[in-house]
Amino acid sequence: MTLLIVVMALVLVRMLWLHYMNDPWTRDARVRANVINIAPDVSGLVDKVLVQDNQLVKKARCYLK
Repeated sequence: MTLLIVVMALVLVRMLWLHYMNDPWTRDARVRANVINIAPDVSGLVDKVLVQDNQLVKKARCYLK
């Protein structure tokens, strides 16, 4: 009986761990991704990133064709 309770507790802990690792949350919003991969349209190294942490950015108009 004790072994059954311990196994059930471990299964419950594992389920909660997976839930909170796959669906993290904050007090004011849900988090969709922890890391977002981005790929450049051209090859080469990034010299500068001209935005600050948590800054709102918008899509730039592209004048090149």
